[in-house]
Amino acid sequence: PMRPVGALGTSKVYRVCGMTVLCYPLIFEVSEFYLYRDMALLIDDIKTELAFVSRFWRLSGRPTVCLLIREEHMRDPQFKEMLDLMAMLKKGYCDGIKVRIGRLQNLISSSCIEHLDFMNTVDTSEMTFNQFRQTEHDYIGYQSLTDVPRASVYTEEIDTIANYETKPLYEVLDAIRNATGLHVKCQLYGVLLKREGPNYEFNGATVEEHLKSLYHTAGCLHYWVAVRYCSSL
Repeated sequence: PMRPVGALGTSKVYRVCGMTVLCYPLIFEVSEFYLYRDMALLIDDIKTELAFVSRFWRLSGRPTVCLLIREEHMRDPQFKEMLDLMAMLKKGYCDGIKVRIGRLQNLISSSCIEHLDFMNTVDTSEMTFNQFRQTEHDYIGYQSLTDVPRASVYTEEIDTIANYETKPLYEVLDAIRNATGLHVKCQLYGVLLKREGPNYEFNGATVEEHLKSLYHTAGCLHYWVAVRYCSSL
């Protein structure tokens, strides 16, 4: 669609050219804004989403809300709060709203289904899609979500790299190779960004790609100093 699908739209089940399509709410969309990684905020957004759908749903069939749990959520030190929410949903209520949790195949018969069979007339030859594939992992023995180890609290000494702003390029690159701390790497890549631009390639990737990778890593570790620095560039 040309614009994001709202809470009521993502609560439908779609039939597109014979395929069943389920959408997850925008609150689970990976955002460039670092606050989306805050577990307490995500839980509050889930409750708000359910309250909104419960209040304004007027269509036939029951709304179906998909909760998307990522690995980074399970490794979050505050994931117990998400488990508490799941336990509340399993009991059938969430802040006074009656809910039913279960597998999609058990819920689809009572869901609101919208047919989009006209989509087979749309020319998709110029559209590019990246097919979703599940990552293959060896079995690691986890029996429940509580067995997944939590990410440790990340800390490092805050060093300044102001003197590198006037040093030769090769010294900046050597410093990046030898740097171990996230914040230091972010600052050094920031220097490289200002001097060489986002498309400068180093270690098999552009400066922009390195900064996005550092941003993601720092966000998963909740190392907000590095996250905010990357966001400011």
